[in-house]
Amino acid sequence: MMTDPSQPNVRYVHSEARLVLGQKRNMLNAMAQGEYILCFDDDDYYPPDKISWQVAQMQASNALFSGSDQIYIWYSHLDKIYITHPFGPRHALNGTFGYHRNLLKKNRYDDDATKAEETGFLKGFTTPVHQIDPKRAILCISHSSNTYDKDFIMAAPRRWI
Repeated sequence: MMTDPSQPNVRYVHSEARLVLGQKRNMLNAMAQGEYILCFDDDDYYPPDKISWQVAQMQASNALFSGSDQIYIWYSHLDKIYITHPFGPRHALNGTFGYHRNLLKKNRYDDDATKAEETGFLKGFTTPVHQIDPKRAILCISHSSNTYDKDFIMAAPRRWI
């Protein structure tokens, strides 16, 4: 484990072993030391105030879990941004997740999940979700190396920019 001294609350954890996505997320949750846990994807963009803003949203509503059921996606090869359709009030996409550590007493990822891990963590989308503004949540970047193909979003007429 490496710690950047200029960022005392950020830890980089390297695993020699290749882990399945769900197993990796559960391992990181077990290692987390803070009261709130937020999920980030290393190839997407997040607003500079995402952590403080999302935690404040959760505190103001006394929510254990927050996220967005919609995300904006930038298609780098087209230089266009689209928004996904709403998936529903108890749905959120993992890159938008923010939760209080108490949620982990009842929620965990399916260790065998390789994609679409939200279903297991949110217990088949029965966990209450404090929906946050998708503009404040994430700008997902679509590129040729994505784990999940996002091109189907372009078929829907919801172009933003």
